[in-house]
Order: sequence, then C-alpha cells, then structure tokens
Amino acid sequence: MRLCGGILFLALTVISLAPSRARAQGSPATTEELASLTLDQAIEAALSHNPEIQTIAREIEAARGRVIVATSLEPPQLTVGVDEIAGARLDRAATTTLGVTQGIPFPGKRGLRGEVAGLEVRSLQADERRIQRRLGAGVKETYYFARFQEERVQSLETSEALLTEFLQTTRSRFEVGRGGYLDVVRAKVELSRLRNDLLEARREAERARADLNLLMGRPGSGRIELVTPLVAPQETLDREAAISRVVEESALLEAARVRLEAARAARKLAGKERLPDIEIQLSGTKLRDGGETTARWGTGLGLALPLWWWTAPTGMVREAGANVGREEVNLTAAQRAVRTAAEQAFETVITTRAQVNLFESSILDDIESELRAGIDAYRTDQVDALNLIDIYRTYIDSRTEYSRSLYQYLSARARLDAAGDIEP
Repeated sequence: MRLCGGILFLALTVISLAPSRARAQGSPATTEELASLTLDQAIEAALSHNPEIQTIAREIEAARGRVIVATSLEPPQLTVGVDEIAGARLDRAATTTLGVTQGIPFPGKRGLRGEVAGLEVRSLQADERRIQRRLGAGVKETYYFARFQEERVQSLETSEALLTEFLQTTRSRFEVGRGGYLDVVRAKVELSRLRNDLLEARREAERARADLNLLMGRPGSGRIELVTPLVAPQETLDREAAISRVVEESALLEAARVRLEAARAARKLAGKERLPDIEIQLSGTKLRDGGETTARWGTGLGLALPLWWWTAPTGMVREAGANVGREEVNLTAAQRAVRTAAEQAFETVITTRAQVNLFESSILDDIESELRAGIDAYRTDQVDALNLIDIYRTYIDSRTEYSRSLYQYLSARARLDAAGDIEP
C-alpha cells in the first residue's frame, strides 16, 4: 500500500502544480548557458539579423543615391581652341578660345526625374515594412510552436513519473498475489508508448528551438528559455474592423500604389522627352594682332531639337503607358488578394478562438473534477490504480490539447496581423 499511496500523492501533487489557465510568466534562466528570451526579444533579434532586411536596407540607400543623380545637372563641358599658330608655339597663336557649355533639361524634366527616383525609395521602404511584418509573424508562430512543444514535454514527463510509479505498484501487487500479471504487462506497454511519445516530443521541441535560433541569427544549437507564456488575450474581434485594419496597414498595397504613382510620373516624363533640352554656352577669346592682344567674351544658346524623324520619344511614351496599365492591374489584383487573405485569416482566428473557449469554459473544469473524483474513489477502493491512470492520462491529454489550441489561436492572430503583406 506504500506504493499505491505514492501514486495518490503524486497525482494530488500534479493537480496542485498543474499550470493555471492564467499561466504566469515563466521563470528566468538559472544558468549562464540558458538565455531567457521573451517573444518581443525574439522578434527584435530576428529583425536585426535577417539578411533580407539587411539587403533591402542597402537597396534603399542605393535608391537615395539615385535621387541625387536624377536631380543633378550633367557635368559642364570645357573646350579650348587655338588658331593661326606661329612657329609651332601655342603661346604665339593668333586666336585662343576658352569655352564652357552647360546642358540644362527642359523645365519640368529634372523635377519629374527626381520624383520617379524618390518614389522608388518609397516603394522599397514599403517593401521593407512588408518583410518586417511577415518576419515578425513568422517569429511569433515559431516561438509559439516551440513553447507548445515544451509544455507538451513537461506534461509527458509528469505522466512518465506517474506511470513508472504505477508499474512498481503493479509488480508489488502481483508479487503478493493481489493482482494479475496482465496489469504489469499493460503498465510496461503503456510506459513504453509514453516514452516513445516523450522522445518524439523532445526532438520536436529541439527542432522548434533551433528554427527560432536560426530566425534570430543565432546558432541552431544555442540554448534558450522561452519565458513568454501561451495566453489567449481577452478581446472582442469585429470582422469588418479587423479586415479594414489589415487592408489599411498593408505595406504590400502601399508599395503597389507607390509603383503606380511612379509609373504615372514616368509617363509624364516620357511625354516631356519631345521637348528640347537647352545648352548655355560661355566663351572667351583672346586675339593677337602684332604686338597687341585683345580679349572678347561671347555667349550662346543651343537647343537639342527632337526632329520629326526622331521616334525615340514616341517609343518612350508607349512603354511608359504600358507600364502604367500593368501597375493598375497589379494594384487591383493585390487589393483583391489582400482582402481575401484577411477574410480567410479572420475566419481561422474565430475558429481557433472558439476551440480555446471550449476548453476554458467546460473541458478543463470537467476533466479536473473527474480526476479529483477518481482520486477520492481510489481512496475508498472504488476504482483501481489503472482506471485512475486512465483518468489522469485524459487530464494530461486535455492540458496538451488546450496548449495546442492556444498555439493555433495565437498563430492565427499573428497570421491575421500579417495577412495584408502576403504575396499576391
């Protein structure tokens, strides 16, 4: 009876130590090898080390440089000429001319070029926000999954301890003739099956932590302690408000709108290519006549005429117009895709939230009451130890499935937040 009493004590201890629905914040790491990691810290680390974000940051910087180039004037041209050279000596030339020519785009061209280049910067910045949002959602899902696997491992470890105690009890009862050997075999099989589940759960937990480490730019084998609990926030979700928020905050749609704006500005610029650019000339001439030297200054104005046989501007306008049409189609398609993704993500959130509510409103209380009743019945020999173990396993399974429901709900919320930044 000493071992049977041990089972009862262990079961009562498990109930008293079972994680509450509120799930307090995890304790910090107790060794230097473990890195305590909150969800926010994981997201911050991933954003800091993600190569895609680092790459697009360089692209944005390069695009800012192109804005400077697009709004700059062409370098001036310097010309030097000498005529009527006497005795092969340049300093005795009868005429020496020094000229500077500066090209100036037709009014409006330089501004439009700068506008197109600036819109490219804005488009890349929107792409950067889209990548950040999608990465953040991915980190959340990975973090939640790793935390779920850890809680699954903890539940199985507790169940393993209870079944090990139960196996010892069945052996003792069989040795004194109070039980059959079948109970011993069943206990061995049950314990072996649970240990296989525990081994697989530990592997899944290690893989999940490795995936999270890699997202954060850390070695996959780095040891971390996840301290942000799986908790379902108390909130009321309004379908239209949630979908509208996703559409309004979509960086994907913002990038599509900016690209359309840039295409329209490029079409205006192409239309101005028919207008002549201007060249301003300034020259100085030194005339040598006998022993006298005279200086003269002159100015000139030139135009780059788009003659009738020059068809390049027509091709530019046609290309720019086609680009505008393409970006209009892309924007319309992106709007449909984003709204559809938001609607689907919202439905998933509602479904998973209902599952969490079911556990919190009835299943957890029911199974906990059943376990307590089973323990009371075991005290009075109304149920045997095997039935008590079955009840307890159901309790462990319910806690695992509750954690799974929390993981699925929180992941669905993360996907809803990033639904506006899917690829069309």
